[in-house]
Amino acid sequence: MSRMTLEQAARWCGGTVAPQYAQVSFLGASNDSRSLEPGQLFVALEGARDGHEFIPGALAAGAAAVLCSRCDGDFPAIVVRDPRKALGDIARQERIRLNLKVVGVTGSVGKSTTKEMIAGILSRKYRTGKTPVNHNNDIGMPMAILALPEDTEVAVLEMGMNHFGEMAYLTSIAAPDIAVITNIGDAHIENLGGTRQGILQAKCEIFDHLRPGGLAVLCGDDPLLNGLTLPFETLRCGKGESCNVRVTDIVRRGIDGLDCTVTTSRRSYRLSIPSPGDYMIYPASMAAAIGEYLDLSEQEIVEGV
Repeated sequence: MSRMTLEQAARWCGGTVAPQYAQVSFLGASNDSRSLEPGQLFVALEGARDGHEFIPGALAAGAAAVLCSRCDGDFPAIVVRDPRKALGDIARQERIRLNLKVVGVTGSVGKSTTKEMIAGILSRKYRTGKTPVNHNNDIGMPMAILALPEDTEVAVLEMGMNHFGEMAYLTSIAAPDIAVITNIGDAHIENLGGTRQGILQAKCEIFDHLRPGGLAVLCGDDPLLNGLTLPFETLRCGKGESCNVRVTDIVRRGIDGLDCTVTTSRRSYRLSIPSPGDYMIYPASMAAAIGEYLDLSEQEIVEGV
């Protein structure tokens, strides 16, 4: 996490800051005055409650400054038209500045499990950051980027959505090098044309800002995902014969988890997954494939799982 001045952040998001506060710096951001940490930027959002009402409490809790659409008082602030969009703009530029590898993870279910598995494996080799809990929307994901330590080499970012255009916006901020879709289910189907094809279309917005030469990682046992033809290198993970990352030889160990073999185009890994449920083969195989893609050793991958 790096300190950022209000002048720099205002330049990135098109905001204004009073000259006397231009060099005030902050470390990370929060939109909740109750959990805000001293030194953070408080983001005053308008929702069920107007976040501007909580500015005095945030400042009393130690907020270094405020990102807001109106400034009623004398305190360090960046004034913008839309604080939510400005937060995304600041995070987008910070992601560029950090110059790290980004893995974006979406899907109807299993996003958090897959994110945790990928981050767990990659941390064997790289300084790895990730979105906390399920901070996967247009507020939480930008704040997760602003919370990344300065020396982060890889970030695994969970990305959720419930309407068209939301994933495109998130991926425009994250600019992933690797895009993962865990599956296509029925979540939020009422907002997406009432069909799983609509959900597929919305999830595939994750590819809108996948970096040139990027990698797509999909569940190869999902019929909708398996039918995709993408202009990127694509790894399909699963049990089916069409998968180029194939899971075989599954041995269930009850509540202790399961063992399986994951075979890629380069090698095979015998993995011991410390969690029950056949569904765990998908996050494990996706994480193993991404680890191999990012040059982890067989030992690092096996131990990471």
